[in-house]
Amino acid sequence: MKMNVQFYETIARFYDAENADMTDDLGRVHHVEMIELVSEPELAADWQRWIAYRQKNTERFRRIDDQLLAEHLRIAEDWS
Repeated sequence: MKMNVQFYETIARFYDAENADMTDDLGRVHHVEMIELVSEPELAADWQRWIAYRQKNTERFRRIDDQLLAEHLRIAEDWS
């Protein structure tokens, strides 16, 4: 899935919005809410910690993604 964050930031500024519905390259709609550093410093700090954690654990998250994909493919094959 690809989402262009810079595009979202541009759209958010244009519409003066703090949230938006975005459609990814597979046609799925995602509701996105912005975290404002000035007005929501605790949430912004939480987000920065999460980003740092995810970057430090790249391999772990790759394995989790692979496991989820395999599980969902098995489910889809069982349904077909």
